[in-house]
Amino acid sequence: MKQKYCLVDTNVPLTADKMNDSDSDLAGCAIKCLEQIQDIMQNYGLVLDSGIDSGRKIMGEYGKNLTKDKQSISYAFFMWANDYLEHNYVTINETNGSYKEFPTNPELNSFDPADRKFIAVANSYKDKPITIFQATDSKWLGFKEVLQTIGINIHFVCEEYAQKMYKKKMG
Repeated sequence: MKQKYCLVDTNVPLTADKMNDSDSDLAGCAIKCLEQIQDIMQNYGLVLDSGIDSGRKIMGEYGKNLTKDKQSISYAFFMWANDYLEHNYVTINETNGSYKEFPTNPELNSFDPADRKFIAVANSYKDKPITIFQATDSKWLGFKEVLQTIGINIHFVCEEYAQKMYKKKMG
């Protein structure tokens, strides 16, 4: 039985599929994501949402966005996430574009509504601290410290790449 549990943002397995990208920085990040996904599949279980009200939002996002190419790492991750029996499940309740379990800290008010399900699930998990693996989504960068104060650790697999993308967006 695995003793460590985590959450994995969808962009980690998606990025792992980009090892042949013409952007060498992204290809390098993809290798790191591949290694991280392999580590997660061997050494972790996932924490996922399972409630009737939440409708399995995380698995739904995985199913919608991860590749259907059976040779890809994202497909292997999706199948593992779907079939592995030792995951932990929590119930989250969607309300007004967010979740009741999303922290009420005002510093999180601008957190991306599409990603709140990951934070709500992590916040509902009984055994903290817990880690959410993140790859390239620079929108998460400004929230690491406040989330850490409530026992949610954000681990950027490709933090330098995310920082670079953030600077590029900010012009």
